[in-house]
Amino acid sequence: MGEWISKNKKKPPNILILFFSLIILWCSLFLIKSIVKKIPPPEIPKPKIAIIIDDFGCCKKAAQKIYEIPARLTLSILPYLPYSSEIARSAVAKGYEVMLHLPMEPLSPLHNPGKGAIYTKMSQEEITSQTRKDIINLPPVIKGVNNHMGSRATADERVMKAMLQELKKDNLYYIDSVTSKDALGFSIASELGVRTARRDIFLDNEKDADYIRAQIKKLIEKALKDKKAIGIGHAHSLTLEVIKEMVPEIEKKGIKLVFASEIAQ
Repeated sequence: MGEWISKNKKKPPNILILFFSLIILWCSLFLIKSIVKKIPPPEIPKPKIAIIIDDFGCCKKAAQKIYEIPARLTLSILPYLPYSSEIARSAVAKGYEVMLHLPMEPLSPLHNPGKGAIYTKMSQEEITSQTRKDIINLPPVIKGVNNHMGSRATADERVMKAMLQELKKDNLYYIDSVTSKDALGFSIASELGVRTARRDIFLDNEKDADYIRAQIKKLIEKALKDKKAIGIGHAHSLTLEVIKEMVPEIEKKGIKLVFASEIAQ
């Protein structure tokens, strides 16, 4: 009998087991609650807009104008112009992104794309060589390329493959300016593994402030719908003035202005 009592005393009463279990449960819940509080809610990515300004290189005035705009804008610079290299260096020094605005053959022979252009009559070796010359004509600060004109050349699969393979060597992205409904740049770049994107809205086909504002509003709508959009304008004083005016409205919509490289995939 005494032996049974001695053994029974070693077993804690059920009330104590329940008490300690509740304490452990309470401590566990407290720790979980504390951890949950410390983990911030996932941040919802903002829609993005990249604005590319084409045709820099012939004069310094437009470059000085763009530097007055407090936004991440991308400058696309034509090769072989008097101030091409100088603008490329100064833009990067001021925190802007720079692209090569690669001249390419248009449909109409009446339009001259300029020195360094890629033509459909060129052999693959000539296309490769000319593309390389155009790249190294600018300082080694460019991040990507978009086409200047090119409604004929960008619709030619052979031409685009040769040109894009040269860009791939330098890990340059390609923005298809979509100067033709038959443009193949985006699709071929994707096939070759070249980071790419395509233009959504041309901002200044008409040199009219109200027209440009309306185009920027379309760009905003596109970004809100698709979470990203690319607009292309030109190095005209009016275009740059309207963009500067519209930057607060873009940001007010919760849209982030980014460089073209941040949209190219």
